Amino acid sequence: TTTATATATSTTTRTVLNVMGVPVAVGINLKEAEFAVGADAQEALAEETLTCDLRCVGSAAVPVQLVGASSLCLVDVSIEQCREACAWTKDCEAILFTNRTQGAPYASMCCGKKKVDTSACQPGGNFITELMPTRAGPWGKCAIFSDPHILTWDRVYGPAIKQADPGEFYLVRSSQLEVHARFSYSDRSQSATATTGVAVG
Repeated sequence: TTTATATATSTTTRTVLNVMGVPVAVGINLKEAEFAVGADAQEALAEETLTCDLRCVGSAAVPVQLVGASSLCLVDVSIEQCREACAWTKDCEAILFTNRTQGAPYASMCCGKKKVDTSACQPGGNFITELMPTRAGPWGKCAIFSDPHILTWDRVYGPAIKQADPGEFYLVRSSQLEVHARFSYSDRSQSATATTGVAVG
């Protein structure tokens, strides 16, 4: 059974939400509270995220103040706590996270985001962006070109994935959408494959 409890060390007004079937107390500073969420809820949060090696800031995403954050971001939290904070925060659709904060007075940083446009994000470097597709689908661009080269949503700056072998492959595979592509040799080229079919389902 999934359980969630919250114990506050200060008197704080709390709202109880139902997150993925789990009652969760919201409105408490994470530094002042002790949260315990069942392991199956932790796994569900991790499974429903899409992790991208991108830094989505500025015009690429709208900031969302996370539950427990005194400013826009939480510091000194784990990736699991960051995901939980986003799940508890209204309008949070994604997180920007790093635990490589060289020269900063904290070990990690977690920022909430919404309206993420992956095609406007920068390469991640020390950061990752995790999207929670069940909250709202991210916007972005992907492309297939040449023999075929593939630019995926999470690799908008490349390098392109080159798939020269013939066969059928997933371009997108999720619980909500599947896109298959067929790469095969053609009359135009017997030495390199081309995209000869696409199926959406």
